[in-house]
Amino acid sequence: MLSTEYLLKMVKIINIDSGIASRIKNIIYINKDLKDYNYSLYQLILNHELEHTFHYSLKDFLLDVRTSNLEGYRLKYWKFILTHPKSWTEFLPIMKLNGKTIINPSLIILYGLFLIISGSLLIALL
Repeated sequence: MLSTEYLLKMVKIINIDSGIASRIKNIIYINKDLKDYNYSLYQLILNHELEHTFHYSLKDFLLDVRTSNLEGYRLKYWKFILTHPKSWTEFLPIMKLNGKTIINPSLIILYGLFLIISGSLLIALL
């Protein structure tokens, strides 16, 4: 595994006003308010984004659905989201970042699975 310092040299970090964080290839977009809100949470989220690959893969999907990466910070994470409404865009499968349309494959897959399961349950109940 590559060191955090090495990975930081390979990526560009861009502060954004909305969402929480996202990585597209070698660019990490991260909410500018996170650092002031709780630096430890900022570092945790930055490290999570550094774990992503440079091209979307199954590893990236599994990394996004894993919840253990917020261990000890879940309350602070959700408090940040609730007190910073612009961060709610994190849960949109398609969004705009710096004028670019960004598609979040993990959310598309999760929302697709949710629709299939809920549709199947609804059909079974009818």
